[in-house]
Amino acid sequence: MKKNTCIALATMLSVGSVSANEGIDSDVVEVEPYFITYAWIAGKVMEGAGNAIKSGAKSALQDAIFGHSSPDYVHLSEESLQQIEDIVQSAFDNDAKEYMIRDLRALEFSMKSYSDQLNYSGDRNLYLLANMESESNTLYASPAFYDSKPYYTDITLHYSAAASFRYAILADKVHFGDNDILFLENQGMQMAASVEAMGAASDNKIAENVYLTSYQTTQCKLNRDVLSGSEEISPTNATPTICYDYTVTDNLDGSTYRYRYQDHGGINSSMARNKISSLTANYLNTIKGEDYQNVIDDLQQTYN
Repeated sequence: MKKNTCIALATMLSVGSVSANEGIDSDVVEVEPYFITYAWIAGKVMEGAGNAIKSGAKSALQDAIFGHSSPDYVHLSEESLQQIEDIVQSAFDNDAKEYMIRDLRALEFSMKSYSDQLNYSGDRNLYLLANMESESNTLYASPAFYDSKPYYTDITLHYSAAASFRYAILADKVHFGDNDILFLENQGMQMAASVEAMGAASDNKIAENVYLTSYQTTQCKLNRDVLSGSEEISPTNATPTICYDYTVTDNLDGSTYRYRYQDHGGINSSMARNKISSLTANYLNTIKGEDYQNVIDDLQQTYN
C-alpha cells in the first residue's frame, strides 16, 4: 500500500508568494507536515466553496486548493483506489476506472489553469470555464459510479470528490452572476442525496462483513494469568455458572478475533465491541473518507 502524500500545510494556505523585496522574520516557524489524502481534498474543496459563497469576496476557484502548488488530485485518487483494492478486495472494472482517472486528469488541468489565471490576472478564461463545467459533469456521471457496478459500495469517496469539484465550479458561476444561488442549492441537495445513497450502501456492506457473534458457555473460570494481572478481580469471587464468549468476524480480510470470558473476564464484551468499532471506522474512512459527513453537510447548506 502506498503512503499518503505528505506536503506542508503552509503551501496550501496562501495563494500568493513572498517576493524577494519583502522582509522575512528571522524566527522561522516550522510547519508540521500534513498528510494529504483524496478525502481531505474533497472536504477542503467543499469548505472553500461554501466560505466563498458566504463571504462573496472571491470565487471558490481562487482558493489555494486549486492553485499551481496544490496537490496532485490524480495521484491521490489512484492512491486511494489502491488502498480500497488492498483493503476491501474490490475488483474494479479497468475500463471504467481508466475513464474516471482520465476525466479527473482533464478536469484537474482545467481547474488549476483557470484558478491560476483568475488569481494572477483577475480575468476569467471562459474557454476553460466551459471545459471545466463539461468535464466536471462527465466525471460526476462516470460509469464507475453506476449502482450496477459490483464495487458501487466501495468508492463513495471518489463520488463525493466528483460532487465537490462540480459544486465548486457551480459556486464560481454564482459568484460571477452566471447562476442563481437557488440553482446551486438545488444541485447541491441533489448531489448530497446521491452521495448519501452510495454512502448508505457502503455502511451496509461493512455491517454485513464485519460483525459480532456471542456464544453462551459454561467455561467461565478465569485463567490464572487473568487473575494475577487484574487488581479488580479477586480469586475468591464466585465463578458464574453461565457466561458469554464473543467473536468478531472480518470477512473483508479473512480475520477472526476471539474474546473468551475465561481469558478476559467480563470486559470481553466491551473489548469485542471496541474491535468492531475500530474495524468499521477504518473501513469506512477508506471507502467514504474522513470528511464524508462534512461534504454531505456542505452540499446541503442553504445561503439565505
